[in-house]
Amino acid sequence: MLIAADRRLKSDPRASAHFHDAAGRPLAAGTLLRNPAYAATLRTLAREGADALYRGAIADDIVATVRRHPTHPGDLTHADLAGYRAIEREPVCGIYRRHRVCGMPPPSSGGTTVLAILGILEPYDVASMGPASFWSVHFASEAGRLAFADRNAFVADPAFVDVPAGIVDPGYLRERSRLIRATASLGRPRPAIRPRARARSRTRLPTPPSCRRRRIFPSSMAMATRSR
Repeated sequence: MLIAADRRLKSDPRASAHFHDAAGRPLAAGTLLRNPAYAATLRTLAREGADALYRGAIADDIVATVRRHPTHPGDLTHADLAGYRAIEREPVCGIYRRHRVCGMPPPSSGGTTVLAILGILEPYDVASMGPASFWSVHFASEAGRLAFADRNAFVADPAFVDVPAGIVDPGYLRERSRLIRATASLGRPRPAIRPRARARSRTRLPTPPSCRRRRIFPSSMAMATRSR
């Protein structure tokens, strides 16, 4: 059972109480879970707006939870939370076969990593492998290994790190796809040496609004995607 196998769950008293019974046993599969505290939080946000997340009782609880964690306490302050501003960012998009796929841009790594996995798989006839077959799982796993090797090496907050546009370049991803072998796993592949976008690449990373003036992201990385 997943709950029983999670060694860290019990380190958080409230999370543990949500997934264990009064005797500390993991809840059985199929148990109906209710979270009235979360429901109350959502009702407060619906009634009072986003400011209720950054100031007041919810903010107090967030800060206290972070600072009082029994094993990994943090140093989040009320000032940190009150001063936070959400940044609206353009998505990062690319073409997979005939589909335009978009996702969250950096500092999230989700969008670029999904595009990388799809780009690495694109040269292969994945449909013929069948869903959840040995071959489809093998190729998807290997594509994930390659994509996450680059993700871990190059993707971070663009306010501080220059994320290379080439990480989602179709030509670069085709080169990475050639590393996959049908007879063996890549294990833990090394990241590339600073992937670069090809001259004709139509997949770009968006320029974060907060960084345009500082030019931390080159303007050439502004998103411009079209289907082939």
